[in-house]
Amino acid sequence: MSAAIEALMAQGASQRDAARVLGISHQRVSQLHAERKPTRIDGQRARSAKAAG
Repeated sequence: MSAAIEALMAQGASQRDAARVLGISHQRVSQLHAERKPTRIDGQRARSAKAAG
C-alpha cells in the first residue's frame, strides 16, 4: 500500500487523490506516507549512532 501511495504521489497526486484511488482515508494515506519517509530527527539519530559506535 505504501508503495502505491508513493507511486501515485510521485505522479503528482495529492494525499486525498491517492486515498480516493486506493479506497482508504486521507488520514491513513498520511500515516503510511509518513512511515515511509524517515524524519530529520530519525536520520540524525542514525548518523550519530554510526559516528559514536
